[in-house]
Amino acid sequence: MLNLRRAQKEDLLLLFDWANDPETRKAAFNSEQIPIEKHTSWFLGKLAHVDSDIYILEYNNISIGQVRFDKREEDGAFLIDYSIDLKYRGRGFGSEIIALGLRAQTEKFGKAPTFVAFVKKQNVASQKCFLKVGFRQESSESEFVTYKYSERYEK
Repeated sequence: MLNLRRAQKEDLLLLFDWANDPETRKAAFNSEQIPIEKHTSWFLGKLAHVDSDIYILEYNNISIGQVRFDKREEDGAFLIDYSIDLKYRGRGFGSEIIALGLRAQTEKFGKAPTFVAFVKKQNVASQKCFLKVGFRQESSESEFVTYKYSERYEK
């Protein structure tokens, strides 16, 4: 059974481990390992910030991934970022966590905001996940692809 819950302070080390997973670092735009001090400051700041939401995906009561939404000041769209624990990759949880996260944010705001994702070109698995849940490719740069999800796409 899948459950999406809000991240809590107790999830700090779990997210630290996920963030420093070698495959996660490879898919990130900054591939350097993250020191615990920097992660702690960042994580606690995100939990306290009104325009950021972090959710944890649980599968049979085991935490297996995270999805984060950060509101952009310039247009009000939400940047989305997610990762799945190494042991659970390749099993369809990427598209599940995105879909559940979109639903949670839509319920929070009463309507679907616009969501934007930046995905490295070589991260084909994530590209497929975003397309599967209804994102559309907006642009393609030399190193990344931009995907967008908006209520106007749902028809």
